[in-house]
This record gives sequence, C-alpha cells and structure tokens, in this order.
Amino acid sequence: MFVYDDFVVDFRQGLEGSWLETRPLEDCSTSEVYCASGAAFRVVIPRFCQEIAVGDEWTAAGVTTKVLGREDHPLSPHRSAEVTWFLGDPVQPGVVYEYEPHNGIVALYRPNNGDFDFVGMAQDGRLTAFKRERMSDWRIRVHYKGLVSFDPAGFCQER
Repeated sequence: MFVYDDFVVDFRQGLEGSWLETRPLEDCSTSEVYCASGAAFRVVIPRFCQEIAVGDEWTAAGVTTKVLGREDHPLSPHRSAEVTWFLGDPVQPGVVYEYEPHNGIVALYRPNNGDFDFVGMAQDGRLTAFKRERMSDWRIRVHYKGLVSFDPAGFCQER
C-alpha cells in the first residue's frame, strides 16, 4: 500500500482512492515494468534502472506513461535525488507523477475538480514554477500529494 496524502494505492485490496471514494485498481506489472491501471492512478515505469530522457515512454496493458519534463536539484542533505522526472499521459491531463528512479513515485498532482492540465504544465516547464510559487497557497497544495508511506513506490533496481 502506498499513501499520497489522502490518496491511497492498495494493490492487495485492488483499490485506489480516498476516504470519500474508492475505485478498482489493477496491477498490470510485468517482469520489465511496474504498471498500475486505475481511474486516477495509471502509470507504467521501468523496473530496472536506465537512462531517461524527456519524450521517453513506456506502455503495458493499455497504459502509457510519457516522460514530460524534468526538475534538476543540487544534492543536499534535504534532497535524495539530483533529478525529478515528471511523468504522465496526455490522455489523462489532470494527473502527473513526480518520479525519482531510486526513490520511485514520490508525489502526484491530481486536481480535486478536474480543471488543471498538469501534463501541459509539465511539458512546457510551468509545473516547477507553479510548485515553487504556489505551494504556500492551500488551494494549490490540495492538488499536490506527496508520498507519506514508508515503502518506495516503483523504484528502479539494478540488473
């Protein structure tokens, strides 16, 4: 089970959602990729560490995930990755995942009312600025859901 603030991804029960609403979730993983297929949590990422570039994509069981953008960070005691990748699917523009290969999916952006195009913001570089400038605004924070459970969700493994 992985918990992103109030959003739960539970493969054991086959459910995703919050305390208000749950929906079915399917584990569509293979020997090469991690894959989840739900109404909101639909993502495919590689099981094994590899070079990643903007524009890369992975597909499994009808779920496609595209690398939309990146955010670079200097290493510090407060950061465990130099790069955060923004992943998503233009078919589902309201959901974007923050992915750090050795930490997995560390956060997701998911609007409460469906009116945000987070995919477009990640593709044109506005998502990083949006996050930095607006995180003090509670109306924006409700869209950003950081991983609060202890287990990493989909971290890459060395071959």
